[in-house]
Amino acid sequence: MIYKEIGDLIRSARQKKGISQATLGSIMNPPRTGTSIGHIERGNTGILLHVLLEIAQKLEVKPESLLPNYRDIKLLPKSLGNLLPTNQGNLLPRVNEEVQEQLAKALAKDLNRRDKR
Repeated sequence: MIYKEIGDLIRSARQKKGISQATLGSIMNPPRTGTSIGHIERGNTGILLHVLLEIAQKLEVKPESLLPNYRDIKLLPKSLGNLLPTNQGNLLPRVNEEVQEQLAKALAKDLNRRDKR
């Protein structure tokens, strides 16, 4: 599901940065255990938006890079395609990109507000 996809992206970004789960957890505020980060990466637990933002900040990546592309998510019902006219088949990618962009902007704004406190 979506949490597994997000976790895979977090794991990939963490590994590219060359830090362990324990190290990532220790630099979070409040600190988290390596086990907790492992649960997030495996999709065993949901992730709150402010935690996703902080992880992106600590890994020095854009928050949207930790959000899966809609094609990678197994949440949409198969019948959804029947709801769209055939000439609108490219509607979902466009909508998804706009939603991801808006979400990333909102998350970044929230993170900046948290940093100023």
